[in-house]
Amino acid sequence: MSSLACHQVQEFEPRSGLDVVVVSLVGLGCIPFVAANVVMLCNLKYQPIRQKNVDLTVASSAGGLIWLIATIIINRHFGPIKVGGSALCLIWDFWLQGALGFALWLNCLNVHLYSLHRILVLKHKNFKYWLLPLLIMELPMLTFCIAGSIFRASRR
Repeated sequence: MSSLACHQVQEFEPRSGLDVVVVSLVGLGCIPFVAANVVMLCNLKYQPIRQKNVDLTVASSAGGLIWLIATIIINRHFGPIKVGGSALCLIWDFWLQGALGFALWLNCLNVHLYSLHRILVLKHKNFKYWLLPLLIMELPMLTFCIAGSIFRASRR
């Protein structure tokens, strides 16, 4: 995907005015979400917030933010970046965008939906043990990232 970008060295500067506009709008769009997460974390003792799986919501927001940042870099809004060898491209391609970005965001939403199903449909108490289902749902993407890293490394 970005293997050509990995072998070129360019400055970290915008390519066009449109890139600056896109990145600025994405950055401005992230401000309310980051602010809402800070408010939730600061008010954990407030009963309505405590019942909403704040940890899961913050993990989902972090995954979405990582996904956005990695996507901006992979789409070369600032040109190819080389910091310490071409292995960095594997980090952006597989790990940050895939496993720690999109998959974390999506799986947090899935666990949250399962939690709501347990509470609203099955009439169970709040779902507090969400980490194990999240790790189980994350395993296929982690396996994909490990396999992609190994396959890409074996081609060199």
